[in-house]
Amino acid sequence: MAINDPTDPLDLNFPNQNVNVTPPLIDHTAVLRYLYAHGHFHQADQQNFRVEPKAWQSVVDLEPTHVDVQAAVRSWQSFRPTLLQDGYFGPRCHARAAEETGLRCGLPDIMQRVDRPAAWPADCKHNLTTQHALDNLTYLPDTEQTINQAWNHGLQLWNKAADLTLTHEPARRDVRIRAHARRLGRNILAWSELAYPDCSAVLDQAYNTQVRWHWHLLWSTICHEIGHALGLGHGGRGIMQPAHDPNVHKLGLWDINQVTDRYGPAIEPPTPPIPEDLPVHHAVLELFTEQGLSLARYEIKPSE
Repeated sequence: MAINDPTDPLDLNFPNQNVNVTPPLIDHTAVLRYLYAHGHFHQADQQNFRVEPKAWQSVVDLEPTHVDVQAAVRSWQSFRPTLLQDGYFGPRCHARAAEETGLRCGLPDIMQRVDRPAAWPADCKHNLTTQHALDNLTYLPDTEQTINQAWNHGLQLWNKAADLTLTHEPARRDVRIRAHARRLGRNILAWSELAYPDCSAVLDQAYNTQVRWHWHLLWSTICHEIGHALGLGHGGRGIMQPAHDPNVHKLGLWDINQVTDRYGPAIEPPTPPIPEDLPVHHAVLELFTEQGLSLARYEIKPSE
């Protein structure tokens, strides 16, 4: 079997082997490179409160039974809840990696982490303007929804979860998050820069023009990359999993906890007060939708 250059750990091409291969036929160097590229060989820097990647030279010659390799495999498995976290990269792990080819985010599973998570400052969390130029994507909608609707749906899921305001401003010049359609590597869907603690920052995103997008794939990827733009890394069983999951239709608990840790929980709209100019012997019951729209209004009079 041809092996890619082991000195290039950021080559994310994973060998397309038969799912039923026995473990000795899985190329160990390719597995090491795959795990390394996605951030699973790391070491804690207690002084600076961060996780730093190990040097590739210290990884490339490790045997499958080495404690660092098994720790890296367990780390990778922890991002895939259906896999047993046994530290063994066998056929099931290989099959899962093959399934993710072309359906995952371009950011590694584990990025450098510091003591304070990435986030926008409080002064601008209600002015997170966005803009996209995704009309060049190959979009094959299986519903009537448009690319704009996919974008807005991805924004609104975060708006409903946390105390922040993301808006789509197609005609504005000074937006905080810009998304473009670009030719990316064949193994990824999209990528985004992470939130930066500066209200004047402009974050870039890219969505792959080589992908055949459909409604669920597009809105969930948009929501995922916006999550990165809000400062979230990969994790959980919801939108922020590293790879697309067609069974995910909303934010997961991990996603919500991460975004509310940064920006606070969403604030419920206040209930409109009962008018004070009504006669004292009247009571008023008014029903509202979640958006604050009045559904019905009743005056309740005491019995004579």
